[in-house]
Amino acid sequence: MTATRVPAKFESMFDDVGIDPTFEAVADESGVDVDEARGVLTGAVDDVETVQKIADTLCVVPEALADLIADR
Repeated sequence: MTATRVPAKFESMFDDVGIDPTFEAVADESGVDVDEARGVLTGAVDDVETVQKIADTLCVVPEALADLIADR
């Protein structure tokens, strides 16, 4: 199975923490399902706990992640 890259606007965040910029890598590092990771980073999932896990993994506050997802 081929790993799927995250949208380009997120890639620098992944570089900053040394994680491969793929949904599979962030899911693995965050302890969430790949579909949950994909959902959070595409704005389809807004479960607070899942967003927090991914934000923690990327070393950003959830609000900053939400702003980037929403292109604010």
